[in-house]
Amino acid sequence: MGLLFSVLIPPWQAPDEPRHVEYAIRLSEKGWFLQPDDLSYELQREILASMREFDFWRLIGRDHPDPLPDSFVEDSFLIRSGTRFADESPLYSLVPAVVFKALPGDDLLLRLYVMRWFSVLLSAATVALASSSSSRRSSHQRHRPAPRPPRCE
Repeated sequence: MGLLFSVLIPPWQAPDEPRHVEYAIRLSEKGWFLQPDDLSYELQREILASMREFDFWRLIGRDHPDPLPDSFVEDSFLIRSGTRFADESPLYSLVPAVVFKALPGDDLLLRLYVMRWFSVLLSAATVALASSSSSRRSSHQRHRPAPRPPRCE
């Protein structure tokens, strides 16, 4: 189901997607610990252009900005998602960043979908782990002998 939604939802419509993709791309380019000065306004402009191409603003009920902002902080909607740089652990973005290094070229949409599919995989693994843990626990409780009633003497 997650894979289906990952291709049906238009690009950039998942929460914080522009920032997550930006962070993973910069992580693949710069390394482990990103700092605020590792932002790439060129990459943000590329993401913003892609967002315009896929009607991001119309789909969230806003007018397309004209002219297109040069960075995320220049957009009144995107500024609310903050930044990932020096703000969060890179662990979530690490696997996609490694995959990005192995991808040919620099296809932005391919990287977006890699992030989405990684999220689906991570969610499925979490559900499987929780389900397995829950079934083991209930199985253990089912086979526990019933407590003996107290002896009356």
